Amino acid sequence: MFTLNDFLFKLDNTVPNVIKCAHNYMDTNLLEDPSLIPQFLFWKRANRYTRKGDIVVTLVNVPTDIEPSYYAFGGIFEVTEELETDDGVGAKGQLLHPYSDFIGRAIFMFPKLRGTRSMKFYYEEYKNNLFLHSVRPASQALFTAGDYPVEYRG
Repeated sequence: MFTLNDFLFKLDNTVPNVIKCAHNYMDTNLLEDPSLIPQFLFWKRANRYTRKGDIVVTLVNVPTDIEPSYYAFGGIFEVTEELETDDGVGAKGQLLHPYSDFIGRAIFMFPKLRGTRSMKFYYEEYKNNLFLHSVRPASQALFTAGDYPVEYRG
């Protein structure tokens, strides 16, 4: 099977160090309001946040009633600045463009989901556990980079 690692290296040789998987954010299904995806990514609370220099793969849960879990590719962001806050948007960053065409289109399968609402994983541990399930036609994308606020688009 084609893994997340295979997918990324076919497009570019950027090496991420973090994967963030989102189910909901602020009680909002991110598929219903994808403009909140970057805000979710840069939210800081306790130790669940990204740091300056992180290259973050963003995945958004696609709800199904069956296992395994499916995630839509939300892009890869570079964290460019940390902000002073303990509970709120704690960083700034930019979308890395080589991956933009696949945002909302590439669907990954994650067979070992832990059942939490949002998760942060280290890329090296999970890069071969996320499998490319399908790539939707552009006309059937669940969301696009154009849905993100302009300050995150790079």
